Amino acid sequence: MTAQPAEVAPVPIGPPFWRLAFGTLGWVTYLVTLIGIYALAYQRDSMPGQIAAGWALSISLSVALLVLPVAAGHVDGRGLRLGRITRRVPEVVAVLLLAAGSFAVIWVAVSLTLADEAAGAWTLAAPASAAPIAVLTAASGRRPRKRAARPDGATPQPPPDEEDARPRGLLGRDWAAGFAERQLSVALDDGFWQAAMDELALDEKERGGVALLVRRDDALLVLGAVFPPQVSATSVRCEFSTVDVDRMRRAMDTIADDLGIRPGEVIVTWVHTHPGLSVFLSGTDVATADDWRQLDPDFTPIVIDPHKSHLRQQIAVFDAGGEPIRPMGVVKGLVDEAAMARLARAVRGTYRADGLAAPMVLFAGA
Repeated sequence: MTAQPAEVAPVPIGPPFWRLAFGTLGWVTYLVTLIGIYALAYQRDSMPGQIAAGWALSISLSVALLVLPVAAGHVDGRGLRLGRITRRVPEVVAVLLLAAGSFAVIWVAVSLTLADEAAGAWTLAAPASAAPIAVLTAASGRRPRKRAARPDGATPQPPPDEEDARPRGLLGRDWAAGFAERQLSVALDDGFWQAAMDELALDEKERGGVALLVRRDDALLVLGAVFPPQVSATSVRCEFSTVDVDRMRRAMDTIADDLGIRPGEVIVTWVHTHPGLSVFLSGTDVATADDWRQLDPDFTPIVIDPHKSHLRQQIAVFDAGGEPIRPMGVVKGLVDEAAMARLARAVRGTYRADGLAAPMVLFAGA
């Protein structure tokens, strides 16, 4: 039997409606203001008219330059994406040249008007309008295109550059590849775990902080941990401020939209160390876990003993019954290192903004 090609759906690659609408409004404002410049500057015997013409020129050029990247499709609401722009250098250069040319033509036209050469000024009206019209036409003219159907009937995939631009949260692109076959109940990112062993190995006192988890139906993914400055610490107890939990959430909020992190996708949990004591929940730990569980019924505390030599003795994630969740393993490439590095900067920035010492950040890429 011959397989029929899958139906090919149009894939939108032009700017979204809001961007086109915003660009259109901006250029309409530009053109209306341009007309106002000519009307006011023509009244050369009126000083208020001359001043108004100068202000109108400034407003016109400001609107043009602010709206230009949006209309050209280089801004998506989250700021300029340098990687996308560098792949479109010729288009960016062309747009900038249009803006510069428009500025020069308007300047000459106003100068001619003030010199009582109105005919010459009006002759330049058409090229003065060329930049906004050209850019707007280019922005709105990129229609959805169809991608060729694959002979095997598989769904066409987006080109690499478009796929790379899609936010994926904190998980790595191929995180599931090293995870699925092992049937783990707890997966530790290898970058986080290596950083934890390196940074915590010399600690003789307990240290408390927060860890980041992603809960899936079949497993817990441990992405990293942050240990803030301790209020107090001994070899058998530690204390840190509950405000540190809020600082972690604030840092997450600053990058959530850019990275595509949905509300509730990444969980903040409690982690602390037992240097040389092995991993277990003491009576105090159980009471603390019960307090956390009032806010999060699925709360799973983490205990680390960096002085042990085997993974089962070095870390445990505990369920509601106080039992370690097994099996557990270290997974390479569980997180996107670039995304975690951004989060690390956001975390440190939050502490810096509060006038506090930087915390210990145990993230891959941090």
